[in-house]
Amino acid sequence: REEYLDRIDGMMFGPNPREGYFVDTRFLHPDLAFEITFPSGWRTVNQKTVVAAVSPDQDAVVTLQLAEGSDPESAIRTFLGQEGVSGGPVRRTGGAVRALFSATTQEGEIRGEIAFRTHDGALFQMMGYAPASRWNARAAAVSGTLSSFDRVTDRSVLDVQPWRLEIVPLRSAQSLRTFHTNHPSPTSLERLMLINRIDDADSVIPAGSRVKQVVGRPLP
Repeated sequence: REEYLDRIDGMMFGPNPREGYFVDTRFLHPDLAFEITFPSGWRTVNQKTVVAAVSPDQDAVVTLQLAEGSDPESAIRTFLGQEGVSGGPVRRTGGAVRALFSATTQEGEIRGEIAFRTHDGALFQMMGYAPASRWNARAAAVSGTLSSFDRVTDRSVLDVQPWRLEIVPLRSAQSLRTFHTNHPSPTSLERLMLINRIDDADSVIPAGSRVKQVVGRPLP
């Protein structure tokens, strides 16, 4: 056990926020210095290659991902030139090139909006779509998300660091609840109980025991 505790001392705890994190439906990416806000009430997900949100009725989706190339105009022409895809006209607004489109899929016709923009030398693709019969009800939410992409300049976000595990020897016998009070943590007492495999937060832990603690600052 002692060797195990030595190994995990200082280990990152939880997802790395520098690779992006959500505050409600606002997505912030410290490493790439951008943010985008998805529609309120939509279910969000942050994966390695795509950030997305799905509508409550699961009838629409909005995605953000890196794209190949460096020219937004070329990228959107390539997208609209695909077989089964039609749309336009292409317009430039808010630093992005955008177009409405329709496409034929195996599940039927979809309609949506596509946008490409560059940010710090990278090309981003933003797209939202829904079944043709539901597009009018979702178009405004999709458009608002595509328009919300912006640079992050807030140092509290840009300087975010991941939480880490710290192994703390107890100088005196105490409960985990007392330890949590004396050593504030960005995570909950219930989470500390789980990672320390303690069922009763008020049971006394002997002096000299080594307790797992989560250290770091709450995400801004």
